[in-house]
Amino acid sequence: MVVSSFCYTSTSKNYDVLLEYCKEIGARDPVAVFYAAKLESTQIKAALFVLNDILTELADLSRTFQKSDITPMEAQTVAYSKIAKLQVQYLGEHKHWSATVQDLVNKSTFSYGGNGSSSQIY
Repeated sequence: MVVSSFCYTSTSKNYDVLLEYCKEIGARDPVAVFYAAKLESTQIKAALFVLNDILTELADLSRTFQKSDITPMEAQTVAYSKIAKLQVQYLGEHKHWSATVQDLVNKSTFSYGGNGSSSQIY
């Protein structure tokens, strides 16, 4: 879990550099052209930053569970509070996105679902 969080955090912090690199080597590498197109997608970028936020929270929870002196009751309390925080932040009536995700959401309308309709994600 901590490794996944690290990967998403690293990609998020270096997103623009990674996109520029894919564009730069695109003439020599068709895979880079594919990745550059995906990285330019607002949906992909928003998903990456949301996953980064969620995985950071879960990595913190994982580190808490790895403490040698944590009791089962403490672990349960921490888990319940973290789950409640994630539910309110991401699954509640009003979403509380990070500033980066909120900027992306404000710039774009996302389509989802099978009926072809589009709706904003907040």
